[in-house]
Amino acid sequence: MVQIRPANEDDFDDLLAIEDACFSIYYYGQYKFGATEFLYYLRNPRSIFLVAAEDTHVVGYTAAVVRRTKATPAAHIESIAVLPQHQQQGIGGQLLQAVIDEARQRRCDRAVLEVATPNEEGIAFFKSHGFYEVGELPNYYGRGLDGILMRADL
Repeated sequence: MVQIRPANEDDFDDLLAIEDACFSIYYYGQYKFGATEFLYYLRNPRSIFLVAAEDTHVVGYTAAVVRRTKATPAAHIESIAVLPQHQQQGIGGQLLQAVIDEARQRRCDRAVLEVATPNEEGIAFFKSHGFYEVGELPNYYGRGLDGILMRADL
């Protein structure tokens, strides 16, 4: 059984393993998080940093930052990942729902994220959870590799 809980520094080894397993794809390789990035999310009071733990191991995580834009805050989901051997079990959906629930508690009226255009599985996943495309991001992941800006109204 998976438990969704706030991340802590003891999770860092598992989080780094998740990064290596999930983001070695050419278009995400340069965006992989390291301990410095995880520490940022852990210490930033505007962050929502959650893990999916199974027994004593972390099998997935999500990191978001609440940003105030205009009058209302928005949650910017910066990463979500689940170990490949734990995918297709609903863990990603649980993480996404948990980050959205926390964003609502922080009075966010929307969540936004970016996804690379070749990541068809990711795009389909987010659409199945209420996100919709709001714009194209030319060269977002480097020259010739576009991204898509997605949004969910909370």
